[in-house]
Amino acid sequence: MKITVVGEAKASFQPELAVVHLSLGHESGDLDRAVEKASELADAMNTEFQNLRAKDPCPVTETVLLALSTRSWRPYAQDGSQLPYRHRASSRAKLTFNNFRELSAFIDTWGREDGVSVERVRWKLTDEREEAEKSRVLADAVANARDRAEVLAEAAGAGAVTFVELSDAPFPDSGESQPMAFAAGAMARGAAGGGRGEGVDLTPEDIEVHSTVHARFTTA
Repeated sequence: MKITVVGEAKASFQPELAVVHLSLGHESGDLDRAVEKASELADAMNTEFQNLRAKDPCPVTETVLLALSTRSWRPYAQDGSQLPYRHRASSRAKLTFNNFRELSAFIDTWGREDGVSVERVRWKLTDEREEAEKSRVLADAVANARDRAEVLAEAAGAGAVTFVELSDAPFPDSGESQPMAFAAGAMARGAAGGGRGEGVDLTPEDIEVHSTVHARFTTA
């Protein structure tokens, strides 16, 4: 007898890192003014990066500050007439914190700064830990598939089961769509449109790791 089953496993873990995404910028009717103010913000953020990296122990594992970009447009008045040009200069920043108290202090300070928007915070495991936990959960899913096959075989009055096929994607002849093998990570977003720091929930969210396998067995 042949038996086809789906094995599943999942686990939750407390996050080890928090990745903060910010935008820095200034809007003005004068392009030079917009660039000047945005550059001041970027310089101040770069100084903050240096101060954080100089701490012992260092509370960040990565800091990224992108170059300034500009855009210009002419808005319309309610009567349909075009208004003078507006200009915006902006850049984006990303920091990865391993110390959540330092994260909170950073958000509290910079989230109130004019021209700074805390867009979102993503909670995660370190890359090494995530890979290790994914492997463990995958192994648990395989064990779950065997357990389910053994229950079916026993209920059918058959003998011991032996793996014939094993895949982390649906078998081609199953007609199933391919599921996401793993889901890891949790995100806290700011207010709609990218609010300031007060719009971001800094409560760490558990990281969920999930795995699904497809298995076929024969019975003795």
